[in-house]
Amino acid sequence: MKFRTFRLADYLTQADSFFYAYKTLEDAPLETLHDHDHYEVFWIVSGHGTHWINAYQRDLAPGDLVFIRPTDRHGLESVAADPLTIVNVSVPASTVRHLGARYPELAERFFWSRATLPFHMPLDETQASQLRALESLLRVGERSLARIEGFVLALCTGVLGQALHGEGSVPGWLQKACEQIHRAEHFRRGAAGFVELCGRGHEHVCRSMKRHLGTTPSVYVNQIRMAHSAKELVATERSVAAIAEHCGLDNLSHFYRQFQKAHGMTPAQYRRQYRMDPVRPTI
Repeated sequence: MKFRTFRLADYLTQADSFFYAYKTLEDAPLETLHDHDHYEVFWIVSGHGTHWINAYQRDLAPGDLVFIRPTDRHGLESVAADPLTIVNVSVPASTVRHLGARYPELAERFFWSRATLPFHMPLDETQASQLRALESLLRVGERSLARIEGFVLALCTGVLGQALHGEGSVPGWLQKACEQIHRAEHFRRGAAGFVELCGRGHEHVCRSMKRHLGTTPSVYVNQIRMAHSAKELVATERSVAAIAEHCGLDNLSHFYRQFQKAHGMTPAQYRRQYRMDPVRPTI
């Protein structure tokens, strides 16, 4: 999959301090991922789709709100029969740094989260209504620094006030398991290994994963396996069979199907395209 970096200066006039967009995504396969030199927050107005984010996939539905950091590598894909319509607000990195330093209560939340995946929250009807009111004020008039700072603070401390104080946030036991599962001795054991790390019952883990991360243990672990196998292909000389076995997938045909689904090409094609060059790396 192709990759590029979006730069906020390419979308702003000299007088603007933020970028606002309301758009419906085209019905087309995702071919390019991107990161930014800025922060952005987007929410789903209508439709359904997939958020490809930091080698994971998350379902998107109306009311979902997502904060994106500059280092997040992501892309959005619509469902053909129900395309995504989104609002996107891009915020300069300097503005986010200033607000984070000025308001310590924002630490580790929203734009300032250090988790592997960015903050993603389905809004209830009250929150969605409050956000629509904020948006109506943001989309007209001058795009000044005062207005974007006011918007970010109102969103984080007003609309998302409960999340700011820990209510509805990802439980600590789930966060810890999501970090630990990246180790090979855990992810090679599949969903069962993840549930064991959680220390909760299987059904409880599944419900919590769906609520907080929009996915299931098996899908989550498989995405980690496919991300790890891609790194192995470009960084080592291991055979495809050895990489599959190391990931805990003894059925080679199943591994090939999962890899092609995740990366859009076979393992051999991926290795040829992204083979690391110590002088001029391609990824």
